[in-house]
Parts: sequence; C-alpha cells; structure tokens
Amino acid sequence: MVYSKKKRHVKRNLVSKKASSDSKPGVLHSIRRMWEKQLDSFFGSVLTVLIAAVLVIVLVVIVKELYQLFILHLFAGSTVGVIDSVLTIFLEMKLFQVLLHYLRDHRIEVEVIAEVGIIAIVKEVMFNLTTFSAMHLFGISALLIALGALFFIEKRYGCDQH
Repeated sequence: MVYSKKKRHVKRNLVSKKASSDSKPGVLHSIRRMWEKQLDSFFGSVLTVLIAAVLVIVLVVIVKELYQLFILHLFAGSTVGVIDSVLTIFLEMKLFQVLLHYLRDHRIEVEVIAEVGIIAIVKEVMFNLTTFSAMHLFGISALLIALGALFFIEKRYGCDQH
C-alpha cells in the first residue's frame, strides 16, 4: 500500500513538471511581447507629443482670445462680445485643464468634459437662439439633460470620491 502511494506521488510530480515545461513562453511569444511593449512605448510618446502640441495651440488661442477681449470688445463697449469672449476663454482653459490632466495622469475627467459640453451648448444657444428651430431646441434640451445627468452622476458617484 505504501509503495503505490509513493508511485502515484512520483507520477503526479512528473506530470506537473512536464506541464510546467510546456507552459514556458517560447521565443516567438517573447519577441511578440517585446514588440508590443515597443509599440506601446512609441505610440505613447507620439500621443504625448501630439497632446503637448495641442496644449501649445490652446495657449495661443487663449492669448488671441484675451487680445480680442481687451482690445476689440472691452474698449469698444460690446457687451455681447465681452460675454462671448469670456465664455470662450473659460472653455479653452477647461480644455487646457483636461489635456494637462491627461498628460499627467493618463485619465480623462468625465465631470470636466460634461461641464465643458454644457457651457459650450448654453453659449451657442445664448448667442444664436434665433437661428434654431423648435426641433433643434428640443434636441439641444435633451442633450443638456443628458450632460447634466452625466455631470451629476459623476460628481455624486464618481470613483474619485473619498
């Protein structure tokens, strides 16, 4: 009886050793993983450069919009132009914040994206209300409700809550 238990134990060890030697990654698997890491690193670097370029463009647009605000609208006394410029600068600063946060943490804040969407839609409706039909306004209302719900859910139940 003791002999047979020992024999089964030896057979089990031989089978487990054979299975473990078969599961070792081969040369092709190692090359594939190395290639995937290189591609991930390359495309990550390309994405970082592109986002940095967009950040510079956003900064240039913010400076241009500030120039327009102070030189063209503020001194001319154009209230509508001042409000439009201030809202545009605010949206651009939020976009800059989202891009900067993505570069730093590789995450996009849904809350900020919903906020930007709401402000952009309200700004567009505020300055072009007469150009929209009733059906467009219903669609815009539905979009605002959806973005507001997204903002509320993310604010209330987001994963960053402590």
